Amino acid sequence: MKLFKKLSLFLFILLVTVFIYVFLLLGEPNDLSTPTIETNINETITKPCLTMQYSSNTSMQDIINEFARPVLSKDTEPINANLSCDKHGNEYVYNLSVNYYLSNGTKYSIVSSRPIKSIYSTNAEGYEIIAENNVVIASMNGVWAENINTVMIVCNSENTTYKIIFPKIDKDTILLELKNLKLNEPR
Repeated sequence: MKLFKKLSLFLFILLVTVFIYVFLLLGEPNDLSTPTIETNINETITKPCLTMQYSSNTSMQDIINEFARPVLSKDTEPINANLSCDKHGNEYVYNLSVNYYLSNGTKYSIVSSRPIKSIYSTNAEGYEIIAENNVVIASMNGVWAENINTVMIVCNSENTTYKIIFPKIDKDTILLELKNLKLNEPR
């Protein structure tokens, strides 16, 4: 009887250990590596885009569809927008500039650029990075830079660079406006 109790206890402990081990294995993800954002830094655009002017009565979704990449924007319709191209060597950068008004009537711009390597051609001459002002915009880390007249916040998604350009106004107004921005996908 004593041997039976010891054997039963041993089998019970063994069974519990096996169940714990199996449940731990099933609960583990197959890929233990840290997830990364795939960035298409090597995207090359060799055809110029058609320069387009959009008025306030053009739907933002139509503008986003034309750009063919996620666009950082507000829920409200913009004042206007402009799609243009810059040539860098044998490649082109597509820029979508969308203009909005703040509640006090001040105008600001959001420029979406592709390919993502266009961030290297961002003209930051005369800007000073203000590290303590760096922000998160639509789940993207933004770098805050200022010059005498403007504040520029630069961030990027997997395949697009975004520049939000404000006239030099108070930080709280800018931070409040940044909370209203989101990435909108083309359909």
